[in-house]
Amino acid sequence: MRSGSLRHTARVYTRSSTPNDYGALDHTEELLGSYKCSMVPKYWQERGENGEVLSRVRYELKFRYYPELYNLLPSAEVVVDGKRLLVMTISDPKGKNGELRALAEERI
Repeated sequence: MRSGSLRHTARVYTRSSTPNDYGALDHTEELLGSYKCSMVPKYWQERGENGEVLSRVRYELKFRYYPELYNLLPSAEVVVDGKRLLVMTISDPKGKNGELRALAEERI
């Protein structure tokens, strides 16, 4: 992967749940880090529901291999260029720890 193609900076947040004193779960987001990536829109869908138009956009994000991103859970969120994306999948397509690809979705 050429370094010139990583034009975006992604801030990756992970979610965690811990029980409080009353037994209810407190959900928190923790910043995992900021990473350079490329972002390409892959899928767009619009539909009407209850008189409103809902749209979904899926993006393919490509990162250099970072060990902390390899075990990223699908509930993680990524903020790229002001867009808040929910990670759907993450994979190492070549299996050589050179590049990670994530499919993330923005709901508008």
